[in-house]
Amino acid sequence: MIQTSGDSTFGHHAIDCRQQAVRERPSCPPSPKPSPNTPPASRPLSGEVRHHAKRALIDWFAALLPGALLPPATLLAQGLADELGHGQAIVYGSPGRRASLRAAALINATASHTIEFDDIFRDAVYHPGCPVIGASLAAAQARGADGEALLRAIVV
Repeated sequence: MIQTSGDSTFGHHAIDCRQQAVRERPSCPPSPKPSPNTPPASRPLSGEVRHHAKRALIDWFAALLPGALLPPATLLAQGLADELGHGQAIVYGSPGRRASLRAAALINATASHTIEFDDIFRDAVYHPGCPVIGASLAAAQARGADGEALLRAIVV
């Protein structure tokens, strides 16, 4: 289950997470005022931003999981076979498969775009979730980061 405090388990139960996110509509409490000297990347995420980051992550998994079973993701996994089987980042679509940060980020990002149900930023006509979440998730897994760090990486 994807959690946001002290847990470095990402994506093992994406459906449970989707159900949890639906139940936890944010009340969007005001964020504490950071010091003017606090760099933007170090400021706490507001409740509303955290909520939307969680939704983006859940939507990314919804596109990733079916795409992980199809070419080009499966072909890419074959091409990067020497990077599979070691590392801490998960390659989805194969139970228990781990890989280097680079391989997992690339394969998962590709899989999340395969079926064309991924997010879109209409003003720029591109899919920011594929590269951003794919890389952020692999980096968080490789470093043993918690859910809060993952959400911050997705947003910032």
